[in-house]
Amino acid sequence: MAEKNSVSQAPNERATLITPKLPHGGEGPVSTPKAPVPPFQAADYTFRLVSMSITNTRSRHEDTDTVSFTVQVGTDPSKAVGVSKKLGDLNNGDFPIGLSIGPLHVGDPNIGIAMNYLVVNAGNANWNTINKDITSAGKSLAEIGAKAATSAIGAAVGATIGTQIMPIVGTAIGVIAGWLAGEITGLVTADCDGPVAVEQAVFKGSELWAKTAAGVYKVTTLHPGVDSNAGCGSNSMYSMTWSVSR
Repeated sequence: MAEKNSVSQAPNERATLITPKLPHGGEGPVSTPKAPVPPFQAADYTFRLVSMSITNTRSRHEDTDTVSFTVQVGTDPSKAVGVSKKLGDLNNGDFPIGLSIGPLHVGDPNIGIAMNYLVVNAGNANWNTINKDITSAGKSLAEIGAKAATSAIGAAVGATIGTQIMPIVGTAIGVIAGWLAGEITGLVTADCDGPVAVEQAVFKGSELWAKTAAGVYKVTTLHPGVDSNAGCGSNSMYSMTWSVSR
């Protein structure tokens, strides 16, 4: 980077700044172009759900949260991999999650990949029931997303849920809150129970390759909550951090 040098000056005289001329004929710093992404190659990827931050719970005091984390490569639903975790009773704060899936092999630049997580406040459901239903919902969502991404021409597109199109990356809690309630009927309708964070990221194999070319691809997503029952207070506010790497 070029440095600006000041010239000595007499009292009450204005300083003059001199900018050295650069080899290309201009002045000032020159931006370094990004290195081109190497051509696609087959690779193994690991997806991680890193952490969660709460700035406002859905319940008046503490949420009883459970999370599912799912990845599917290609259109075969038997290839979906899902894990879940009971996060417990949580108030505002920062919390590690530490779930990972992989390594998963991606050998085709045009294949679709879907990764999602679902976090629900479900203080009125037993663990076995909520674990089964939230994991099933995550796999159903991943199947829809991976199929949509695989069939898309060019870049991946978000899955269609009912009449809504999910974003490629970003919060989907407002888009699929109704769909999710149908998938886990009876688990998130009591008291202040309900979804607090939902996201599904979709990629083509070539897009995943490009996003991880420089190393770990990490995303933090803010999730403004949906309306809860009367008496539960203001809407929830969660943020989730996830990553993918080769």
